[in-house]
Amino acid sequence: MSPLLDPPARTPPGGKDPTINTKELSFGTAMGVCSGYLFKKLGKMFLLVAGLGFVTLQMLANAGYIQVNWILIESQFKDKFDLDKDGKVTAKDAQHGFKWLMDLLTKNFQFKSTFAGGFYLGFRYG
Repeated sequence: MSPLLDPPARTPPGGKDPTINTKELSFGTAMGVCSGYLFKKLGKMFLLVAGLGFVTLQMLANAGYIQVNWILIESQFKDKFDLDKDGKVTAKDAQHGFKWLMDLLTKNFQFKSTFAGGFYLGFRYG
């Protein structure tokens, strides 16, 4: 092969292998970006469906077709999303949920730190 097409392997100063493998870095980051982008889009879709459901229920209730027990819905919401069981759904619960999601997505995946950075980028800019 031509030296331009197949450049020789570069040895870093000191003759040691680099501690960061750029192939692993780019794979973990790429998977994180894809996952972050997916969860951003799924989140928007969930919010759209939840908002549409709320507006529809309110319109039907105001027209007298149905009666909605919002207190029951609120208590079921708290039971489901109050992850730290303090009686309120707060930002701390969102942190618990995010940690659970990251643990789920990075189980048996060696590139956790680059995945997390990529996930942030995909979620932020996707």
